[in-house]
Amino acid sequence: MPTSRAIVTVTVATLVLMQRPSLTIAAGGVDVVTYHNDIARTAQNLNETFLTPASVNAAAFGRTGFLSVDGKVDAQPLYLSNVRIGGFARNVLFVATDHDTVYAFDADTGARLWGVSLLGSGETTSDTRSCGQVTPEIGVTSTPAIDRTRGPNGAMYVVAMSRNASGVYFQRLHALDVTSGAELFGGPRDIQASFPGTGAGGVVTFDPKQYKERAAVLLVNGQVVLDHGKLTPARPGRGLRGPGYLPPERRARR
Repeated sequence: MPTSRAIVTVTVATLVLMQRPSLTIAAGGVDVVTYHNDIARTAQNLNETFLTPASVNAAAFGRTGFLSVDGKVDAQPLYLSNVRIGGFARNVLFVATDHDTVYAFDADTGARLWGVSLLGSGETTSDTRSCGQVTPEIGVTSTPAIDRTRGPNGAMYVVAMSRNASGVYFQRLHALDVTSGAELFGGPRDIQASFPGTGAGGVVTFDPKQYKERAAVLLVNGQVVLDHGKLTPARPGRGLRGPGYLPPERRARR
């Protein structure tokens, strides 16, 4: 059937929809279920046949509207075609914010289909933890990932950071039903980890307040892969440096 697809850019608390020229797509359109389209993060869509310098022009390509959300959007929005919600098959745009909210919008009409907060009772989003890269709050920063085969309707995996009134910080992995935002599999789960290092007893224990999930959530062979980066130089915590790493003083001399 004739339809329009959308390309999304982001401003504070607002998503700007850019019109893609009208075209006909098959019932199972191209889903965007992970950051940059695939696990290699190539951003390729090898099935694209319509967008060309001739078809993307001022007459047929431009802003069509705004979608309001409750915070900054650092995560890439994701897209599923033909999701059955409210008795209708819909093309759905999923948006996660640094205010710890996940939304589903009808990608064709812009109507909000659902929205859920990932904050626990009595919690707020994290402060910046002296990190100037994500301000003024840290909630859902990394791009989620979707597996259409999980759960009754498909699952979206999301990592959210928060804290309570006592100053205790949390990092949790959520699995949300793509049709409703409901938690799946008895979740969410607190993220816990430890590994050999220079911590107490020769072990470094994951401290939720010292890290943020910045790299996108990754699904590999049905397994959820997370990658947390350090927020501050305070212990416990450890930065991993690749073979090409140069300390700041050496970088300055290059």
